[in-house]
Amino acid sequence: MRILPLIIAATVAASPAFAGWSTITSEAQLKKLVVGKSYLDPKSGAWFKLRRNGKLTGAARKEKLTGVWQWKDKYVCFDRALGGKKLPGDCIIIQVDGPNIATIRQQGKGRKTAYVPK
Repeated sequence: MRILPLIIAATVAASPAFAGWSTITSEAQLKKLVVGKSYLDPKSGAWFKLRRNGKLTGAARKEKLTGVWQWKDKYVCFDRALGGKKLPGDCIIIQVDGPNIATIRQQGKGRKTAYVPK
């Protein structure tokens, strides 16, 4: 039975869900890897794009997402509205794994959502 834990460990390590996520740590890295690209949450259909001019665009729940973003320390902070209704601001951590990204709300302490290129 000692082989079973080794097989499980090897399977988990090779799984794409546990691949090499790395955290963006600078504004230059954010601009190089994320800004100007559109990302889609395949589960909900929501999408967003951080634009070079500091604007945030996208859609969720069949409503238009608008707002502004800026880099603060190691976070992307934003103010946004969905369907014209102002939503609470937040600062998130962004992680990358190849072309995919993940956002972690509340300065890395909240919900993590994975996105694929749109």
